[in-house]
Formats: sequence, structure tokens, C-alpha cells
Amino acid sequence: SPSEILTHVVPEDRDKLLRAIEETWRSKGVLDVEYRVQCGGTVKSIREYGEIIYGADGKASHICGFCRDVTARKEIENKLRRQVQILDQLRETVIVADLDGRVIDCNKYAEIQLGRTRNEILGQYNLGLSPHRETSA
Repeated sequence: SPSEILTHVVPEDRDKLLRAIEETWRSKGVLDVEYRVQCGGTVKSIREYGEIIYGADGKASHICGFCRDVTARKEIENKLRRQVQILDQLRETVIVADLDGRVIDCNKYAEIQLGRTRNEILGQYNLGLSPHRETSA
């Protein structure tokens, strides 16, 4: 039952899930929501997809769909978000290039130093920069 399922949803995500379900009913749309559940002491991230099923009388009777465990993806997203926050706090220019030398990422300080936006920097091959090399005296 829906109330039984809600007991497994972490308290902070219950309203989000209920609002998504209500919006799906109201708009006659598709349910697409991510939320967390607690299973045996561990928290899992779930993405739920569903569509409204109509009865013979043309009235909506229930939502049919499936859930997918997206915990690994959410953990990677959170790790990347933390790394970006750390890089953006550095007062050093950080530019990441692929093996061909094409810029694939940079921090906010690089934008300031180069006087360009991140989107203007990404994809560039030659920014006129060279790696800092320390020399001994």
C-alpha cells in the first residue's frame, strides 16, 4: 500500500514524493521522481517512473511504473560536486585538459584570471598557458 511504502522513504523526501504523485494525478502526466529509501540500515537513492492507468470508465485508477536504484550515480554526482567546490575555493588557476590538450574543465579562479567564462574556456586547445615550473636557485 502507498502508506506502507512511505514508511521506507526517508522523512526529508516524503513530501517531495507525495507532491510528485499528486502532480502526476493532477496533470495526467508521467511520474518521474528521485527520492531516498531506508533499507535495513542503509539509504538507497531511487528513481521512480510511472504512468497513470485508466479504467474502462475512462477514469484514472492507479499509477503503474518501475523503480530503479540510482545510488551509485548519486554517490558519483555528490563526489564530483564536492570536488568542484574544493577546486572553486582555490586561489590558483586550475585547468584540466584531455590527452589532446583540449580544455575539459576549469575552476572559477581560471575564469577570473583569463577574463573568460567557463563556456568560453572549455573546448579550447591553446590558451597561451604553460605549466608552472619551479627552478632551483
